[in-house]
Amino acid sequence: MKRLKHTQTFLLELGVNLIFFCICTAVCLSLLAHAHGLSEESETLDRAVVAAENSAERFKAADGIMEAETIRYDANWNETAEDADYLLELMPEDMGNNLYKAQITVYAAKDRRELYTLTVRRFAGEVGA
Repeated sequence: MKRLKHTQTFLLELGVNLIFFCICTAVCLSLLAHAHGLSEESETLDRAVVAAENSAERFKAADGIMEAETIRYDANWNETAEDADYLLELMPEDMGNNLYKAQITVYAAKDRRELYTLTVRRFAGEVGA
C-alpha cells in the first residue's frame, strides 16, 4: 500500500513537471517568434533608410530641379517595374534663389504604411556670388 502511494506521488510530480515544461516551451517559442518579427522589421527599416539615402544623393548630384519620381522595389529591395512590395517617392521643390528641397518617403506598397521619411536640401549656386 505504501509503495502504491509513492508511485502515485511520483506520477503526479512527473505530470506537474511535464505541464511546467510545456508552458516554458510555449513561452520560449513565442519569444523566439517575436524576436524574428522584430528582426525582419529592423531589416526592412535598414533597407528603407539606405534606399532613401541613395535617392537623396542622386538629388544632391542633379543639376537643377529633378522631376518627382516613384521607384518600385520588390521584396529583396531590387528595383522593379512590376508589382512592388515597397515604394520610394521623391517630391522635389524649388525654394527659389538656387535652393532646392526634396521630401523622400519610403512606403510599404501593400498598405501604404510609411517606413521612413527624409528631407534633403541643396544649394545649386555659387557661394559668395
